Amino acid sequence: MRSEKYRLSYLPLFYKDLDEKITYIAEKLKNPKAASDLLNKVEAAICSF
Repeated sequence: MRSEKYRLSYLPLFYKDLDEKITYIAEKLKNPKAASDLLNKVEAAICSF
């Protein structure tokens, strides 16, 4: 079986949207821990590729 490698890239819009979601959760919903947990999980998922 042959091994294929893929390159994953993210558009700037992804980072903008993520920042908006993190800010909304932390500031509007007043839950900075949930925002931090979400960011950590997204970063872990990105790094797992």
